[in-house]
Amino acid sequence: AHRATGVLRRLARALPHRAVSHPPVTMGASTSCATPGSWTPTPWTPRSLVRWMATVQANELRVGQVIERDGSLLRLTKVSYTQGQARAAGNVQVEWRNVRTGQKQSLRLSPSDKLDRANLDEEIHVFLFQAGDDLVLMHPKTYDQVEVRAEVLGEIQRRFLTDNCEVNLLMREGEIVSAALADEVEIEIQSSAPSMKGESVSNQYKPAETTTGVSLKVPSFIDAGDVVVVNTKTGEFVRRAKR
Repeated sequence: AHRATGVLRRLARALPHRAVSHPPVTMGASTSCATPGSWTPTPWTPRSLVRWMATVQANELRVGQVIERDGSLLRLTKVSYTQGQARAAGNVQVEWRNVRTGQKQSLRLSPSDKLDRANLDEEIHVFLFQAGDDLVLMHPKTYDQVEVRAEVLGEIQRRFLTDNCEVNLLMREGEIVSAALADEVEIEIQSSAPSMKGESVSNQYKPAETTTGVSLKVPSFIDAGDVVVVNTKTGEFVRRAKR
């Protein structure tokens, strides 16, 4: 399967690129949205499409999530949590961008505030290559290609893009509104600092660099050539991959 994907990638680079199907988000465009809950699956609905809607508490918000508020789709671009003093509750500072207009807005929320997560379709594609500011993705079954702005993934997740990795596209009425990698990905360590004698294996970390050029902290027992699992939301080491 990997060999076949590699052949397709080389062909995709060599041939004139023609993206299909999914209209890009147009800033300033006015597009009506389906009413949440109005969609009903049919026997012909592809299993790869998942319709979901849920509320999410402010302290569970993550960069890349899409919130529906006052009829607008808002993609979270920054989330930070401030700890309260004494018995006072902290607060969640969020920044989001309107998917259709591009307008940014900052808002301070209580950790217990609830927001509506947008009602979206989810479809998995495979990353082929980057063309300028766009990521070229391919549907693993139809081989159709689509282009997505790299900035949609967020700065941290872009660092963990590797050949053949899966990218989840979130869409509304065929329009791509967000994209995300899996919460955890496997990546190889290219180099790491030597371990010092006497270091505890359990709590000592050292700098390392992945084969994609990402710098991160890993436990002292991790060496060059090891494959590790990394959290794509935080960019932090999770565990050594099982091979």
